[in-house]
Amino acid sequence: MQTRMEEKHKMVLQVLRGFIVENLRFLMGIINILFLKEVLCEEEKDTILVEDVLQAQIERLLDILLWKGENAFPSFIEALKETGNEHIVKELEQQGGGASCSPTSKIKIIVGVHSCSALYRPVRL
Repeated sequence: MQTRMEEKHKMVLQVLRGFIVENLRFLMGIINILFLKEVLCEEEKDTILVEDVLQAQIERLLDILLWKGENAFPSFIEALKETGNEHIVKELEQQGGGASCSPTSKIKIIVGVHSCSALYRPVRL
């Protein structure tokens, strides 16, 4: 059974939402990394990319991540680092999201099939 993202990580993503939307670079790279790490499924990728404007795509990604499991935040941090978004990682860590920011912390492999649509609930903040 997949657990939910830690509340402190959800809060950090919500507090820094505007900063992330305005400063995130290489969104497609981040989406691809999260897909390869099985944080996002094909349906969620399509949901993000259907948006016409880059900022709306980033907002959609953040909406989806808020409803993901405990590995979503560390995977997002790793994807940010791999795509040259260290400035965002620094802000996330300063806001208190750093305790589990290590890409190797709390890595759990979940074997099986999951329905990504069952895990996704859109939220507008």
